[in-house]
Amino acid sequence: MCAPARWGLLSGRSPSKGTYCKSDEVHSSGRALVKVPRTKFDRSDLSDAQATIASRLKTAGYLTGHVGKWHLKTKPGGGAGVYDDHADNVAAVKEAGFTEVKALYVDNFDKLSVGWTHNNELVAAEARRLLRQCASTSTPCFLHVNPTTPHSPSVMDALTTGASTAAPEGTVASPDADSGMPTRANVISRADAVAPSASDTRKNAIAGAMWTDDVLGAVVSELEALGIFDDTLLVFSHDHGTDGKGSLYAGGLEIMLTASWPNGGVRKGATVSDPVSSLDLYPTALEAAGLQWPSSPKLEGVSLLPAAKGYGSNSSRVLIGEMNYDRCAFSKDYRYVEAQGESQGHVGTNLLAKLKGLHSGYEDSKQVYSLLADAPEDSNLAGQPAVAAATAALQREVSCHEAGTCAAQVPYAASGEPSSSAGSGGSGGTSG
Repeated sequence: MCAPARWGLLSGRSPSKGTYCKSDEVHSSGRALVKVPRTKFDRSDLSDAQATIASRLKTAGYLTGHVGKWHLKTKPGGGAGVYDDHADNVAAVKEAGFTEVKALYVDNFDKLSVGWTHNNELVAAEARRLLRQCASTSTPCFLHVNPTTPHSPSVMDALTTGASTAAPEGTVASPDADSGMPTRANVISRADAVAPSASDTRKNAIAGAMWTDDVLGAVVSELEALGIFDDTLLVFSHDHGTDGKGSLYAGGLEIMLTASWPNGGVRKGATVSDPVSSLDLYPTALEAAGLQWPSSPKLEGVSLLPAAKGYGSNSSRVLIGEMNYDRCAFSKDYRYVEAQGESQGHVGTNLLAKLKGLHSGYEDSKQVYSLLADAPEDSNLAGQPAVAAATAALQREVSCHEAGTCAAQVPYAASGEPSSSAGSGGSGGTSG
């Protein structure tokens, strides 16, 4: 899900470890409730100078910039008025280690009566300005760029009626000339060309993906113009799966993850088939920057740079997923799910019906699926002797995760000859 995935990416830890997440609605089993409204950065989570990727890189002299959507600020009063105080919102993001905060969308804005909407030109322009600022001063730079698309509200409405001078912070100077973006009419035209007779929902999704991709293109073109693209580790991903958002199955956990760093040894066009996680991005950034891992807080991932450079594999990894009170552990071969009935009360009616239709074992408290033989995860193997050993091993991973006693993840080899089967990119990426 949105906020849990963002929390994990920046902190390198599972969302259930957060103070705010553990502060309310804890299950009788002791499990924290991992969902969007409960997964925010509490001040106590940020007291350590190494609490996030940004805070660690900031201490090493990096300009650390956040541009676009945040979604991690605690919201007194249940979220009412979250956009009322822009300066306070900027300050909250800076507490997480960012020295520059631009084009800030502090939260979702679906149901708010506001005079602005998606503004990808502003997001792209501010990201490009920060890149120029870093290049002109020879300052190392970490940018966290988050367009609000393709999330709701309607992308097509934004493209047709929104203004690029309207933003949560108020009226801004037109970012169009500095954005490196195609016109909004161009986005609409391309979406029409791909699916001229598509439904409004489908057209909206296509336009949202295209407009988001245009932001990436604008960032890449600026890196190339500055002559620093080959020296930049560029990672592009998203926060949850597209077919089962809010679930612990492949449709909720599997995400796209790609990377580029020509002069850093990341190999163009290759793939990594091992299980990888968005929690790996913090340790990956540390290795890329030549920095030591913090002893506290304890990071849960591993650096993906060796894999991206082709140094062997890590195919035996087991990863953890969290959603509501449910937990799962999964390897390349099996997924084990521990479901609490109370979790269903935190799942929307439409999604609940969809998940029950897709997964016949959805309401079972213990679920085991063969990811190799049952890609749809529709045949629950829990209790079958053939999977007893695999089930027990994955159960132990869930138990030690909840207790905080799991051994550190086994890292990839730090050196060696690149293999023929691993390289840049990411398939099977997951977000906790």
